Amino acid sequence: MDELNELPQGWKWVRLGDVFKLKSGDFLPSSETEKGGDYYVYGGNGITGKHNSFLFKEEKIVIGRVGANCGSVHLTHPKSWITDNALYISEKIIDFDNKFMFFWLICLRLNKYSRSMAQPLISGQIILPIEIPFPPLPEQQRLATLLTAKLALIEQAKEKITAQLQAAQALTAAYLREVFESEEAKGWELVKLGDVCKSIVPNRDKPKSFTGNIPWVTTDD
Repeated sequence: MDELNELPQGWKWVRLGDVFKLKSGDFLPSSETEKGGDYYVYGGNGITGKHNSFLFKEEKIVIGRVGANCGSVHLTHPKSWITDNALYISEKIIDFDNKFMFFWLICLRLNKYSRSMAQPLISGQIILPIEIPFPPLPEQQRLATLLTAKLALIEQAKEKITAQLQAAQALTAAYLREVFESEEAKGWELVKLGDVCKSIVPNRDKPKSFTGNIPWVTTDD
């Protein structure tokens, strides 16, 4: 945020630790969420299931504490449970709009502050010293309303694109069935895949074979 040298009138630089306090959620065995319930359970990467009781009546801002998705930010439903895999804003030192702070924390990309360990971790010690530009409450509410409306439009566009993609995939499947389930295809010779092609299995003794960003399938697939 160093590039923001001059702030609008009424804004000020603050440390997150001057604005709110953080706590870790409470342990909840996965067996409890598997039983289900009426209340959402939030963990390190958002909703993990439901439970028959809740910890908090009001909505809370949740930050993933541990794992590959640590630093992810979520705004809970009212009446929810937060597990110890996440942090939550437990107290407001300075009053702020929840949605505004929720959007700000997403913008900070907190995952980049995680400790590089076998199990990535985010803590209050890491988050609270971060500085942000902080506007007056009415401006926070205005910006939160604006962002909410813009994001709603984006979600609508995503839903339309998803529907179009699904329709295209269904059309492709229909064309394939038309060919491979035709009367002509019924007369084709039946062969085993192993008689016409070979598969290559990555060597498990070479860990580098299993890294990278190129997707691959297993024989189970």
